[in-house]
This record gives sequence, C-alpha cells and structure tokens, in this order.
Amino acid sequence: MPLIGYDEERLILYIRLLAEDVDWRDVAEIVLKIDPEKSPSARTECGKAIWRAPDG
Repeated sequence: MPLIGYDEERLILYIRLLAEDVDWRDVAEIVLKIDPEKSPSARTECGKAIWRAPDG
C-alpha cells in the first residue's frame, strides 16, 4: 500500500514513535489528535490498526 502525502510528511514521526515503543493511546493523541479513552469508536479503530500493523 503506497504512502499518501500526509503520511510521507509524517514518516519520521511515525518511525520515531515506533522506535520508542510509544503506547498506542499516546500515538492516537499525538498523530490523530483524538483521545481514545473518550471516544469508543476511536479506540476500536486504533485497535484494528494495531492488529493490522504487523502485516503492513
């Protein structure tokens, strides 16, 4: 799956967050500007993203 411009602009941030093993809830707040604790639908979507991440 190719990167879109938005992701290309933030690629270094994504790599740093992964390298530092940052908690996915913090990533949701930093990158997506959402609070997964206050938004159940966001929590579900973040969970799906984590589940898919190992496969790319």
